[in-house]
Order: sequence, then structure tokens, then C-alpha cells
Amino acid sequence: MLESVNEAEALNAQVIPDAEFRAAQEKARSAEEIDVTPVECDVYAEAAPEDRAAEATGAAMTFAGESSLQPDSITVASLPSEEAARAEVEAIRAQLDVCTEYTIVVSGQEITTTVSEIAVDTAADADLALRTTAQVPGTIQESVTVRAVVGSTVLDVLVGASTDREADIARAARLADLVVAELSVL
Repeated sequence: MLESVNEAEALNAQVIPDAEFRAAQEKARSAEEIDVTPVECDVYAEAAPEDRAAEATGAAMTFAGESSLQPDSITVASLPSEEAARAEVEAIRAQLDVCTEYTIVVSGQEITTTVSEIAVDTAADADLALRTTAQVPGTIQESVTVRAVVGSTVLDVLVGASTDREADIARAARLADLVVAELSVL
């Protein structure tokens, strides 16, 4: 499915299949000690990502986007049930009630992050869009993430922000819709 989107859009993406994707996630989880303040915003401390990795199959692809600071990416995970997939969207909405600003310290580097929900319209069964601003020493990185659910599949589209916020949202929604279209023919 990701290969089809890659070819259709001429993204020149690197597609990471399930086994490599799992290995990269495990390496990232075990490589760094991550401290998040306030504690209630520490999604890294929850068991859900590891439980999800054990239950889900997934893949990802990264490719050059509009932002020169970070690549764009699409991540897809097939969960055991539609309820589990929809629960992930609702968990993010619930987290936004508590955590719209937090600080992450990774390897001594402090990153202050703000997150807000933005409007999006995709062809998915359920969706959610977020604008994230991360202040890293020396730079500010903004991104738009669209999380969409189709049946028991969850997909995340991350687009590095450009100077045109509406275009960023439209780009992320369009990429999500391309994956949704591919999922509908499976």
C-alpha cells in the first residue's frame, strides 16, 4: 500500500517494512532515557506503545517534504480490532485535555513542545489533526500530524510545516486520503 502511494506521488520515499519498523521502534525505546514534565504528559512511560507493537503489524515511509528541517512520513499499523484503532484517536483527544505544553529531555537536550488540535477532513472512518511546535535549542520545528482510522488500521501522516499552514493541513489530509484509498481496495 505504501509502495503504491510512493509510486503514484513520485515521492522517492524509503519504505520500511514491518520487521525493520519493529526493530527501529524497539531500538528507539531502549536507546534513550526520556524525561517528560509534567509527568501526566509522559506518553513514553505508558505500556500502550509496547503493547501496540506486540499486537500490530505496520510499516512506514519517509520522504522529502516541504520543510527543510525534517522529512515527511507515513506510518501504518494494523491493530487487532476496530475498537482498538478508534481508541487511539480518542486517547489523543483525551490527552489534549491535560497536555498541550510539555518539556522532553533526551540525552540532556531539552525540547519544549506545544500541541493543538486543528480541523481536518479526510475520507477515513475517524480522524484527528494536530499542529506541534517543538522548540529545540537553536531552532523551532513545526509539524502537522493527521491520524486516521480505517477499520482496524491506524495511519499517521507527519508533514513538516512550511510557511503556509493551510497548505500543510491540505497536504497531510491528501496523503492520508491516498492511503485510505489504497486500504479500501485491500
